[in-house]
Amino acid sequence: MDFLMASLAWAAFFAYRKFSENEIFSWDAILDRNFFIGIILIPVGWILLYSIFDEYQDLYRKSRIRTLTGTFWLSLLGVLFLFFTLILDDVVTDYNDYIQSFVVLFLLHFFLTAFSRAVLLTRASNRLARGLITFPTLIVGANDRALSLYQEMIGLRKSLGYAFVGFVNANEDEQPTELAKHI
Repeated sequence: MDFLMASLAWAAFFAYRKFSENEIFSWDAILDRNFFIGIILIPVGWILLYSIFDEYQDLYRKSRIRTLTGTFWLSLLGVLFLFFTLILDDVVTDYNDYIQSFVVLFLLHFFLTAFSRAVLLTRASNRLARGLITFPTLIVGANDRALSLYQEMIGLRKSLGYAFVGFVNANEDEQPTELAKHI
């Protein structure tokens, strides 16, 4: 999705730039060699940036708020890089054109990427809550506290994705209690 959204954002930004330069919309101005190079290479760069900052960890263990915050900062960083390497040599009438180009590219990229990530993370969260995705979990603890934790976890209205597979008693002196029978 990140590749697709980065391609879409760059294509929309490329069209915006061509339109603002020519004031007349034409497909020939948009569909040139640089357009096709950009919609392939720019998204590859975004994927590399996201990979460096470990954005592609386990989807089911990610926070939507933290992901959106990280997407904001990485989008800002990436757009700054693109702006100073590719866009700064554009034809402009005054400095406001630079600011406008920067803002348009940032907003396009951030909102498209954030929207697609929010949708994917919401779907993952729903699958987790319905119990379709689980993680094998071992409880380590004292008998009564471990049993209390276990009962609290299985009593939740929404699943957190834990599939309890065993119990390790932290107090070797005590005999296993109720929890060992449940798991």
